[in-house]
Amino acid sequence: MHDHETTVGFIGLGSMGCGMATRLVATGVDLQVFDLRPEAVQALVELGATAAENVASLGRSCKRVILSLPDARVVEQVLFGADGLMNSLAPGSCVVDCGTTHPEVTRDMAQRLAQARIALLDAPVTGMESRAAEGTLTIMAGGSDASYHRAEPLFQAMGESITHVGASGSGQIAKSANQMIVG
Repeated sequence: MHDHETTVGFIGLGSMGCGMATRLVATGVDLQVFDLRPEAVQALVELGATAAENVASLGRSCKRVILSLPDARVVEQVLFGADGLMNSLAPGSCVVDCGTTHPEVTRDMAQRLAQARIALLDAPVTGMESRAAEGTLTIMAGGSDASYHRAEPLFQAMGESITHVGASGSGQIAKSANQMIVG
């Protein structure tokens, strides 16, 4: 029996997501995963994760959900689609978006979710696929202190340099600044 307070959802098992989800399972997180590619889900189930039937069922089973999706359009669909997280997550839930989107888009999504009492943390990850698998990503998170503290143990499993950079959208801003410095 999964407890939706402790079960964590993970949507998007691409090259980065797969490594991050693997790290979470390896550190003992009760993880429920969803991806459009069955083989990606299967690989994680073999490591000890549980497969979710769809986004809505995952939302109903978890209070914390991590998204590792290709772009804002997909995030929007997963959050606000008819069978999306906004309609299935319980009030007081927390969504962590590890993808890279625009700060404005993030703030807009955070405001929309806040109406359903769901917190959105933007925590774009920086690092290669190999670092995702090693749990040594750089994570810069934007969002409220309370939601950051709830997600912090998950960040610690996935990354080694973790910074709470401020309010919603700040993670995105910090990441783009970081890339300009590195670039």
